[in-house]
Amino acid sequence: MTGIRCRQGASSVRHRSLRGCARAAAASLLAAVLAACAPLPTQPDREVPLPQSWRGAPAGAAATADPARWWRELGDPALDALVDAALAQNLGLAEAQHRLRAARAQSEATRLRFVPQLNARTLSAPNVESTASYFQVGFDASWELGLFGRRDAEKQVAAADVAQADADVAAARVSVVAETVRTYLELRAAQARCDVQRRQLAAAQATLQRARRLQALGLGGSTEVDKAQSAWQSEQARAAQLAGLPPAQAQALAQLLGRTQIDLDWLQPAPLPVVPAAAAAPAPAELLRTRPEIRRAEWAVERAAGELGIARAELWPQLNIGGSLTYASKLDGDELLPPTSIVSIGPMISIPLLDWGMRRAAAVAHGELLAAAVIRYRAAVVDGAAEVQNSLAALQTARERHAALAARVAEAPQRLARITRLQALGLADASGLAEAERAEIELDAERLDAQATALQALVALYKALGGAPPPLEAAP
Repeated sequence: MTGIRCRQGASSVRHRSLRGCARAAAASLLAAVLAACAPLPTQPDREVPLPQSWRGAPAGAAATADPARWWRELGDPALDALVDAALAQNLGLAEAQHRLRAARAQSEATRLRFVPQLNARTLSAPNVESTASYFQVGFDASWELGLFGRRDAEKQVAAADVAQADADVAAARVSVVAETVRTYLELRAAQARCDVQRRQLAAAQATLQRARRLQALGLGGSTEVDKAQSAWQSEQARAAQLAGLPPAQAQALAQLLGRTQIDLDWLQPAPLPVVPAAAAAPAPAELLRTRPEIRRAEWAVERAAGELGIARAELWPQLNIGGSLTYASKLDGDELLPPTSIVSIGPMISIPLLDWGMRRAAAVAHGELLAAAVIRYRAAVVDGAAEVQNSLAALQTARERHAALAARVAEAPQRLARITRLQALGLADASGLAEAERAEIELDAERLDAQATALQALVALYKALGGAPPPLEAAP
């Protein structure tokens, strides 16, 4: 009786132990399910306060009709055609577009990683005694569940890669448009400077001839002739230097269009576009949507958060559902035995037991990288706002200088007319008129430089604003 009671007591203990193990297993399974449904890591605050409006922005300015095609405000059909050609042919932009398509394909591959996979296999091998051979054919199926946030985190990383590649395309597009417009404007400005330089050279030559006539008449000395000849030689050297600028700018345009040869039509003289009227700059908050550097930094935060989610998922078991169907046949001497089939299905679990804190250290590292990405995003916003503000100030200064010089140039014919009348009355000599003509040419050259500077400042502003973006991906 005592032994029976002992056996009954042992059986009771075993039953309690089994029930405890079952409860523990159920609790572990519940914890696993809850962890599998856990949300992605919470991102740190990345908000950066922006001003309500830009400081020094022109008051009462009209809004730009189409910021994505801002260069059309210059009203130059040749420039419009060049920009269209650059967008279609630029090699850097084409490379960025291929990388975007590659990122999209990789994102699709990441999505398909977490769907059931099926593989076929065959095997033919002799046994160890070399008295028989085996042939197997079968199918293997596996399904990685991506629990504990792994699947969502990897999808987030893939989506961020696509968005960053899209931002790279936008940055390349903005750069190509800005560089094409800038180079074209430099080409036209160089041609205009060459024209002004020809006028300056002609005026210097006329001064030299007058000094020589005065010397021949005994009304002037060799000092005036030497001075006039030195000025004429300086203008000649400057004319030769300026003559090399248009071909260099044309070659830069060809490079932007992915060509090695220039189009000779580009070297045909054409006027420098007029500085357009002041346009209203978009609100500062628009930078978060249009500036590629900010968009890329924003998606870099998303990617860092996804990588942190993957690192945290590595702390938990990895669960796959797998199965196989195998047909095997044995050839024993001359006898082929009937085939047999084996079917198996079940979970495959990989549990991290002891890694000396390696996975946890990786999770901590990715947490710090997420914080660094947030700071990089804030810096991108601050840098972008500063660049726009500085570009606005530079454009305003250039506009005012150009307007002042243009007004002085408009008054120059009246000054020349007064000096001409005084010369006709004998109250002014030829040297005074020549000096006034040279001053008018120099003033026109200064006005031309101010016009070119204002146009380049306009290009810099639209580049800072992220002008000419391609279609935008959804923001995170």
